[in-house]
Amino acid sequence: VDCDEHMSLVIDAENAKKALTTKQQAKIFVQHGPNRLTITVTRNDFEEWTSALVDRTEITVDTALKVAGLKSDDINVCLPVGGSTRMPSVKEMLERKFPGKVDHTVEKDQVVAIGACLYMAKKLLEMRDALPAHELSAEQDKTNLSLLPGEVAD
Repeated sequence: VDCDEHMSLVIDAENAKKALTTKQQAKIFVQHGPNRLTITVTRNDFEEWTSALVDRTEITVDTALKVAGLKSDDINVCLPVGGSTRMPSVKEMLERKFPGKVDHTVEKDQVVAIGACLYMAKKLLEMRDALPAHELSAEQDKTNLSLLPGEVAD
């Protein structure tokens, strides 16, 4: 498989993965020289292939709850974020763990980006606060960091 054929396969596989979040089957096209093959992948196939990853995700959720000293009943709302939470099997696992508490209305990718921004803002504030005042020039003190709130929630 040459580079273009490989890239086409990767793109088709990604598109099929996304399609299987809402459809029962998707097609993947494989090109090798003059030969072309169409493969139909069902949601059941995909869920079987990814079941170990979903199991690992559930273990991670259980570990996070345990470390926090919480039980699933202690959680008021579960906000699934990130691409994998679009998978029906991940949604079902979360609904089992947190019945009636899973809020699917948030924009999954945007929440991840906002979280990363808040984390970075917190780190920048910590760096700024760690510098002795005499090391901050007047220009540095007027940066956008001064527009950030004094505290950023963890």
